[in-house]
Amino acid sequence: MNEDGGGMRYRYRLLDTEPCWDGHFRLVRHRLRHELWAGGESEVLQREVFDRGAAVGVIPYDPVRDRVVVLEQFRAGAVGVVDPPWLTEFVAGLVEPGETPEAVAHRELAEEAALAASQLELVARFFMSPGGSTELMWLYCACVDAVEVEGVHGHPEEGEDIRVRALPFAAAMALRTAEPPLAGWTLLGFEWLGRERARLRREWAGIGAE
Repeated sequence: MNEDGGGMRYRYRLLDTEPCWDGHFRLVRHRLRHELWAGGESEVLQREVFDRGAAVGVIPYDPVRDRVVVLEQFRAGAVGVVDPPWLTEFVAGLVEPGETPEAVAHRELAEEAALAASQLELVARFFMSPGGSTELMWLYCACVDAVEVEGVHGHPEEGEDIRVRALPFAAAMALRTAEPPLAGWTLLGFEWLGRERARLRREWAGIGAE
């Protein structure tokens, strides 16, 4: 429970939770009531929630060669929305029990792109779509060596078929307005990298340093 200056105590009551689906992902249904800004309490609300868990995204950037590593893979959520449903993204993965976000960042870099990070900087921590999903993401930028980054990676037994490319900075940034559209977290990563690129090149590679 928290309280703001106006007396709002941010209280809610979770009456019950029931599972709706437990397959590749998990869906639950909550019944709850919460305090209202005007005072009192809401009616009983029923909300289905995609129980996604925590995730980590990583922007792999080579400051020496000024290249950005991107992945391209099939995304079921894009089927029927865009054609073809292969999307360009950065490295990403879910946080397993007992893992730290930093450990996931290093693991996913190795698994999805055969990369190792010499530096790792936290960009942001944010909800992906809190109106119906629990997914909380940590987004990092990783300093990598992209000299031989190409090919197909991932775990085939998990349905992963990931094409990896290292693009010049300008070509990578052009993807912000390309089709199909990017996932929101990938777009955020591009915008952050565009703003911080000069600093990263200076701090991570000594380029531009006086």
